[in-house]
Amino acid sequence: MNALLDARTAIVMASLLGGLMGLVLALLQRSTPSPVPGLKLWAQATGVVFVTALLFGARDVLPDVVSITLANGLLLWSYLLYLWGTHSYFGVPMRWRGWWVLWGTTMAVLAWFAHVVPSFGGRSFAMLAAMAFIMGYHAWFLFRHMRAGGAHATFGGRFTACWLAAIAGVFALRWAHLVLLPQDGSHLFAPNWVQSAYAVSYSLVLLMITVGFALMASERVRETFEHQATHDTLTGVLNRRALLDALAQELARSQRYQHPFAVLMLDLDHFKAVNDRHGHQVGDLVLQQFARRVAATLRPNDVLGRFGGEEFVVILPETDSASALATAERVLQAVRPPPPGLPAVTTSIGLTYWQAHDRSVDALIERSDRALYVAKSRGRDRIEVVTD
Repeated sequence: MNALLDARTAIVMASLLGGLMGLVLALLQRSTPSPVPGLKLWAQATGVVFVTALLFGARDVLPDVVSITLANGLLLWSYLLYLWGTHSYFGVPMRWRGWWVLWGTTMAVLAWFAHVVPSFGGRSFAMLAAMAFIMGYHAWFLFRHMRAGGAHATFGGRFTACWLAAIAGVFALRWAHLVLLPQDGSHLFAPNWVQSAYAVSYSLVLLMITVGFALMASERVRETFEHQATHDTLTGVLNRRALLDALAQELARSQRYQHPFAVLMLDLDHFKAVNDRHGHQVGDLVLQQFARRVAATLRPNDVLGRFGGEEFVVILPETDSASALATAERVLQAVRPPPPGLPAVTTSIGLTYWQAHDRSVDALIERSDRALYVAKSRGRDRIEVVTD
């Protein structure tokens, strides 16, 4: 039983498994078509953990300044790298001042109890408190961002947060045991069940955390592919296929519940002249700015998509004729002011409403297209309505 729970064996095995998982994260980072925020930092952190496990395993072979001071300093740094990676994953800047204070204070206490007044209990007291705090905060940070919902509240995130909380609990329990039962005569590889159980549980939980980071990265890659499949690469709004799917869903919902909705078809006026005069690069910027301005006028449940070229479609769920016309007017006004550094453009808008006899998406697209044609023929920069 003692051999199975030997602390040195557990740490060495953890270093090998951690090294393999670090390699997996590094290869995943290199193979993804677009960078996953935070993945590189997670891979680096896992590599640092691998190095620290080797240094810990070489205790009594390497000098204490390496196997104790340097190893523990790198271990704390790896946990901060993990946290930094998670901040990057969610696009949240890392505020370093407090973390540097924690790292520096812990290292000062550690160095004192390693080289001035040697004490395993003193070193463990400082390290366990710092590690429990970092990992506990990390778990809280991850849970908080997942509670906000959105695309990143995934299984991988929940899995990782739970194991982060678990390792914080392991550190906290070991710290409490150390406070209640001082162990100054003990050491890292002491042949007792407490130290062995701590080393084994730490190694297993840390491995599961690394698996969790790999899951989070894989899920972000899948999200990226799904987004690219449904969104226009230039403007970021829905592409034609996804737009038609959304329109079909809204049509089916209205047929079932008799809820009104409206469709706007927008076309930039004289857009060919913009490309001819200023070039296609400027034309692309105009399209991007146009999409942003239109989106800013819409409600969260409204749908905006690029139908093709300079044509866009807006779906307005739960919208009667008066509200739809008001939205079209807002769009018209929002587009008119010249964007900074770009040529001014206007838009023509064709508006139609769902009718109880509509049986296909094509009927709505055809009516909104006819309305758009009328707006173009009557001078552009205007709204026209076709109801049947």
